[in-house]
Amino acid sequence: ALFLSPRYTDRAANEWRTDLGAAYADFDHAASLDPFAVEPLLSKGAVARQSGDVKTAVASLEEALERQPDNFAGHYLLGLTLIRTRPAAALRELRTAHRLNPGFPLGPAIVRSRAALGRGRA
Repeated sequence: ALFLSPRYTDRAANEWRTDLGAAYADFDHAASLDPFAVEPLLSKGAVARQSGDVKTAVASLEEALERQPDNFAGHYLLGLTLIRTRPAAALRELRTAHRLNPGFPLGPAIVRSRAALGRGRA
């Protein structure tokens, strides 16, 4: 079953533009086949974010971070996802991502989250 997880993740990544529901199901199946893998959850979060499905993106990324709390990509994607709706939380996630990977350029995302905070959307 562990070897099937990447196949379901790859299939979902290739089908989400034509069948988002099937892609979500494949990401979920991949995540259930390998309880240690974060790739299906990160990919689902990224796809959901790209599709404008913030609720699914946040839930998937938070689940990935439950599995692997020090995952840079999870914190980064979650931070980007939360900028418009929860800028204070976004800033915390982006700061965590920076701590985990100080060489990655997070400046523009941090500036956007600070600007959203300044507009009073916490």
